[in-house]
Amino acid sequence: QKRGTRILVLGAGRIGAAIVYDLLRSRGMAQVGVADKDRGALARVARHSSARRLAVHHLDSTNGKAVARLLGRYDAVTSALPYRQNLALARAAIRAGVPFCDLGGSHEVRNAQQRLHPAEQCGAREHRLLVVDAADLGGECELLEESLAQHVLV
Repeated sequence: QKRGTRILVLGAGRIGAAIVYDLLRSRGMAQVGVADKDRGALARVARHSSARRLAVHHLDSTNGKAVARLLGRYDAVTSALPYRQNLALARAAIRAGVPFCDLGGSHEVRNAQQRLHPAEQCGAREHRLLVVDAADLGGECELLEESLAQHVLV
């Protein structure tokens, strides 16, 4: 029997908290993790969720080794952190073999992510990056849901 999906949300601010809330309401979620360096933000997310499936992680997302260790414990990761961090996070996800969803925010970062060379996979099981840029979607929520279903929720 399938154990369910484990998804990590990087960032416990407003967007990250909303993602966590939605994921915890989704069927098939074995665990939803949220990671941030702000202990207060983590406490707010945990306080608003009584789900046993929520795991809270204190994490400095600029610490590559700590990020890599945590990513390896999840089936997929989405970033709700400032866009400047997402290129390094995408590389870490590729190395960990974990599908990565970036909510966008910078065409420059998105383009750099799309140019990541296959050699950066470093033996990853899969190389899946999904960059969602709301401006590119033109309000097409169905497209976003379809993309997430195909590329992130494996």
